Amino acid sequence: MKKQLAEYLPRRSSGILEFFNVYCTQIYKTDCLTLLLTSLSKLYHIVLMHYKNDVVSADYVFTLVFLSPLALLLGKEEITEELLCLAKTGKDKDFAQMLTTLSSKLGVTS
Repeated sequence: MKKQLAEYLPRRSSGILEFFNVYCTQIYKTDCLTLLLTSLSKLYHIVLMHYKNDVVSADYVFTLVFLSPLALLLGKEEITEELLCLAKTGKDKDFAQMLTTLSSKLGVTS
């Protein structure tokens, strides 16, 4: 799944993945796709921090850049709001469980 996202995201929003990778690497010593798939709330925090705690902007960008492509890959575009809620409330374990369930149904590997 990480490989598919790494191929898709640069085509969807050129340069944004590299941009947020700088933040992710500085703060958490890992790339943003790893955070997306393992610690969703940490990635959301980085986006929120970049937008200076402007929740509306952070929610929009986080959904557009990260959650929508992930939901599309999982074949469940309707779950973006639920994913955003999980990220904002720090429910990374619930997200991981959902990701495992959905990806196994589709035969997608992380």
